[in-house]
Amino acid sequence: MVTLEVREIPDTPQVLEDDEYWNYYCQQLQDEGRLYKKDLSAIKTLCFWEEERDKLLETIKEEGLTEKAGSKIRRNGAHTTIEKVERSIKSLRKELDVAPHWSSDSKENNNGYKIPDKNF
Repeated sequence: MVTLEVREIPDTPQVLEDDEYWNYYCQQLQDEGRLYKKDLSAIKTLCFWEEERDKLLETIKEEGLTEKAGSKIRRNGAHTTIEKVERSIKSLRKELDVAPHWSSDSKENNNGYKIPDKNF
């Protein structure tokens, strides 16, 4: 099977809101001579989940770690969703064999908000 190498970083897919993650992962793979057409869909998915995680972190920052549900206080649903998103991100990074983006490497997003420990 012939694997087609991509010589230039393609335009950012429209489904992504920003080109930061797209350019980062594509550049990393291109620098290593491993940017292939067959991987573009997985890169796009990885970038989508990175953006979703950033949005969820912003939600937690604005709303807090807990929410009131009737007379009970429970963990903010965004926190549970982040855990699922993080698993998807880690799986895709492993599949593509890429290093984390600087904003996610330290478990902090671009705003410096620390991802809460799941046992808060």
